[in-house]
Amino acid sequence: MLPWLSLKPRLLFLGGIILILGILFGTHKVIVYKAVQKAKAETQATLQAQYNQKLLEASELARERERSMVESADKLRKEKDAQIASLNSRLGTALDGLRQRPQRPAASPEGSPAPCNCSGANGSQLSREDSEFLVREAARADRLRAALSQCYRQYDEVRKTLK
Repeated sequence: MLPWLSLKPRLLFLGGIILILGILFGTHKVIVYKAVQKAKAETQATLQAQYNQKLLEASELARERERSMVESADKLRKEKDAQIASLNSRLGTALDGLRQRPQRPAASPEGSPAPCNCSGANGSQLSREDSEFLVREAARADRLRAALSQCYRQYDEVRKTLK
């Protein structure tokens, strides 16, 4: 027999082994790919669940802080409103007391104001109109001061809450 004929079964056997190894290697690659994809999906799902949990916790914390700030703002607003009501009450009392003051003297026919014979600078001889104007301006300034105080206190509360 020819020597190459004896090689044919060996080559067929070697080819079969290479084919089997190729199939096993390809199967291994597919299994590894599927396992990596599954692990990737599981990791992504775990991370998404953790993210959603943290987001929910942060959202609840934000809502709690917001609720706290709103309650604080309402409390401060009520205090300011009570203070302004007190100021308005005192304004009414002061204006009632000023109604007994004399009115401003009439102007002379030439249009110049009437001379004033005020002996002091304490305001006790101011006319009713002038006194009312000054008392109303003082009350307006007090209301603005109360509103400003409420703004400062509310700002401090918010800053303290957000720390």
